[in-house]
Amino acid sequence: MMNEFIKYISSAIPDLNEDTLSVLKKSFSKIEVKKDHLLLKQGQVCNNLYFIFEGISRSFSIKDDKEYTTWFGFKNNFITSFISFFQESQVTKVSKCLPMN
Repeated sequence: MMNEFIKYISSAIPDLNEDTLSVLKKSFSKIEVKKDHLLLKQGQVCNNLYFIFEGISRSFSIKDDKEYTTWFGFKNNFITSFISFFQESQVTKVSKCLPMN
């Protein structure tokens, strides 16, 4: 799967040199999660950048006990809370892995 990731990155940014690709390989690790797994929860600080190899992710906010979908992530998409990741602030949305069937 990591080779697929590097191929995808290389096709999106064809001029990456081997040193950069090596850093990318070392910076990412593969995890497998089950459906309904929460990648991000409201109130936590996001420390990870995820890449979807397969499946779907849904980001949503919760207000007055209702869920409001704000984004879907599909195969070959990155998912994170960029504001939380870069500013080390609390996540305002939830990101959840969805079932494929």
